[in-house]
Amino acid sequence: MLRKMCSTDATSSMIILFCVTVLTTGCATVHLDVSPSKKIISMTDSVGMSYTIIKQFSHEQKAYFVLLGLFKISSPDFNDVLNSDLEEVHGDAIIHTTMEVEYDLVDTFVPWGVAAAGWAILGPVGLNLSFAFTTQTYRITGDVIRYSK
Repeated sequence: MLRKMCSTDATSSMIILFCVTVLTTGCATVHLDVSPSKKIISMTDSVGMSYTIIKQFSHEQKAYFVLLGLFKISSPDFNDVLNSDLEEVHGDAIIHTTMEVEYDLVDTFVPWGVAAAGWAILGPVGLNLSFAFTTQTYRITGDVIRYSK
């Protein structure tokens, strides 16, 4: 009876792969670390002194993953970016720092492109390759400040 429901072994394999995919989707993990700095980098505005905002910034970087995000190929490194923002305007600290994860148009269509290439090369089974490679966009924003004298 089960054999009639699943006409081929390929169909049952695809159903099993789909179930595993649904259960493991969203496993991508990235650690966004900022190395210790001589200057303050804060997510709030409590620096204990009066200040003037001299620059607002927003930077984006991508992270790359394979196998549904289970394995990270690369992750964003914002250290150089933040330090260059501070040095560029001779700032004393960074405040109001936020980090966001988003999926832009490229992030959305990369798996579709991989699936299309898999279909072209391997036929219907190649659609499973859409889970092989994914990307995410990370954005960091904040304000560079100078202490009031």
